[in-house]
Amino acid sequence: MSQEDLTQCVEVFAQDASMSSEQRRALWLKLRKSFSPVRELRADQLLALGAVVTEMGERDLQDAGLTDLGVLAHLGTLTDWSPKKMRTVVLGTMRKRKLKVEQLAAVDLAALGHLMCGFYPSEIKRLSPYNLSVAVLFLRETSLPCTEQQMEELTSRLSRPEAFGPVNAWGPEVFTEIGTLAVGLEDMVLSALVQEQVEGITPEAIALMAPKKMAVVFSALQMSWLSAEQAWAVSEEQWAKLDTEQRHAVGLARYEGDVLLELRGVTVILFITLSL
Repeated sequence: MSQEDLTQCVEVFAQDASMSSEQRRALWLKLRKSFSPVRELRADQLLALGAVVTEMGERDLQDAGLTDLGVLAHLGTLTDWSPKKMRTVVLGTMRKRKLKVEQLAAVDLAALGHLMCGFYPSEIKRLSPYNLSVAVLFLRETSLPCTEQQMEELTSRLSRPEAFGPVNAWGPEVFTEIGTLAVGLEDMVLSALVQEQVEGITPEAIALMAPKKMAVVFSALQMSWLSAEQAWAVSEEQWAKLDTEQRHAVGLARYEGDVLLELRGVTVILFITLSL
């Protein structure tokens, strides 16, 4: 395929989810000549490159104009970033927009998506709690590739008075609102959750919890409070770390709805029999 044909078909290739990291890297190396200078790439060109952007070199990422919120929001949905490249994108964007971490608005934080993990924990501490609490509506279903420390800092910001306040005062609606970010709550905090709070944790958050952490923080009693949907979100890896009592509680939670329906059916049959 000629360079011209390849450039015209870049959007088709870029959307191919089956491409490996090595294939995307090779594609970018072939395309780079047509897309030079990188600093002059338009927003539509960056969007056309799709996941291929994740295979750009760090110098190219620094040069690319990644300041457009639409482009940034697209990049934030990509899952193939290395920690180093996420850091490069975040720093480059902040520098070109002449913004400090504490100046990021809710729309900026929402657009960052996965790229939020490009901030160091010390920088996350400086994020506006209020703006983060607004942005969380757009991040709540995202599986952030952050470290445990980064996630803890994010949820720590959400427990500030300017956001949702202390965790012990959260109702189930807050846990539902923050979605997957609940994974970042500290062990002692999770261990102290009451029934209505546990019921607010989304199945997606349950599924993302580290197996060892789940086994340590949730008692068998807390696991007995899980809904069927939450209980089925427990993965095989998580299940393997649970003790006998915890597994029993999860097992009962998984089939609670079926058991209730079965009991209701038995009751109806008995009622009909007695009526006859």
